[in-house]
Amino acid sequence: ARAEETLAAAGAALEPIELPALFADLGRAHEDIYGYELARNLAAERDRHFSALSPSLQRALAAGGTVDTERYDRARALAASCRRALADVFGHCDAVLAPSVTGEAPAGLASTGSPIMNRAWTLLHVPCVGVPAGQGPTGLPIGLQVIGRIADDARVLAVAEWIHGQLMLTDPH
Repeated sequence: ARAEETLAAAGAALEPIELPALFADLGRAHEDIYGYELARNLAAERDRHFSALSPSLQRALAAGGTVDTERYDRARALAASCRRALADVFGHCDAVLAPSVTGEAPAGLASTGSPIMNRAWTLLHVPCVGVPAGQGPTGLPIGLQVIGRIADDARVLAVAEWIHGQLMLTDPH
């Protein structure tokens, strides 16, 4: 909420958007496409070196192996339909802001956190830029995603740079 207040005070016209119902299954579609392609692209490694793979990769390969071609094709068709609907989602907005993660950054270097908040945008082929937007309860960073239209990378970078500048002006550190 502090970032939103800071950006509004700096002159940003912020307005909520609502994703169409069509977008509700994008997370599942991403999982199906990712899994299907992962299982097929890494089939040789799975077959020859399964025990040497990390447990998380073993699980991902097993899950991806359960996605059949029909399910994969449905997921790809949904993603294409959602890409066509993006112009209406953005309307007259320069960019969409969304959380980049579900909470503050994890401690340590073992992980950058869950990518779940970015998956749909990645599937839609839109540019996304992470911007630090404050600190969580333990002092670790919290971020925003600045999301642009397909192939509108320059605008999303400019918006992200402006947002970053505004938020850093108010950062007490």
